Amino acid sequence: MYCSPPSSGPGGVFNAVELALVPAPRVQIFMDYQNVHLSVAEAFAPPGTPPSKTTLHPGQFGDAVMNARLRSQRAGVLTAVHVFRGQASSDRERTLAAITKAQAANWRRDGRVTMHTRPLRYPPKWPDLPAREKGVDVMLAVHFVRAAIEGWADTLILASRDTDLVPAVEMAVAFGKAQIETCMWENCSRLRLGGGRNLWCTYLTGSDYLASKDKRQY
Repeated sequence: MYCSPPSSGPGGVFNAVELALVPAPRVQIFMDYQNVHLSVAEAFAPPGTPPSKTTLHPGQFGDAVMNARLRSQRAGVLTAVHVFRGQASSDRERTLAAITKAQAANWRRDGRVTMHTRPLRYPPKWPDLPAREKGVDVMLAVHFVRAAIEGWADTLILASRDTDLVPAVEMAVAFGKAQIETCMWENCSRLRLGGGRNLWCTYLTGSDYLASKDKRQY
């Protein structure tokens, strides 16, 4: 007959003191800022809402993600939010450049937030054609895979629905030391792996969006 060990007391495998000493999983979020920001319009913002009215604070976004995970019984401690974003040229778009730099300075006051930026690419026909991010997704992919392989945290969460990042996710899952997850707003598409492989996605609600908003005027 199999007899289970005691649930408490000396030698008990479910000793409450021992459980209390188990550290919570360390979590880091890798945020494709433009992708997450612009997806707000599809998920929650009324049609015609300018992007400047839906600015997100990465630190608050990270806390919202962690609260949403906790609702699904996924505990953890958020140790870092890596933000990947294009940076406007001060020569071509002085006001926008100043705003994005002020935002970055404010966001970095949250010690968990690290900014990773690359200059926007301006086409020959600018300003008739808009500037675009160039190389930001590659920079994010490299950092994400490196973090997985080197084990920067117990869980890495990719905040994006850019399908160009799926190969990076697949490599992180195959060769990394960390648990890989994603997150995205509800009512939006999400990243998926081929072959029926599971990839946890934390869906964020309208309340999570409101908790993530940066209400400061820049």
